[in-house]
Amino acid sequence: MQVRLQEISSRSPGRPAYILAALLLCAYGANVVIGKGSALFGWQLPRANDLAEFLSVLAAMILFVIGLMRNEAAARPPP
Repeated sequence: MQVRLQEISSRSPGRPAYILAALLLCAYGANVVIGKGSALFGWQLPRANDLAEFLSVLAAMILFVIGLMRNEAAARPPP
């Protein structure tokens, strides 16, 4: 079992999609923090609007599902 987990984690075809999804979610989180800071402290920093926030979260979800599907497609069926 341990060998199988190392095999999957070292050659994960879905890893690029997971990384892009994580980056998009980090950008979304940073935008939320900037929005909160501008509301509470009056920060004058540029931030994305609601549509951009929605599209970034949607793209992150789609990339995550793509990563799952690529990993599942690459998995070998049990003998």
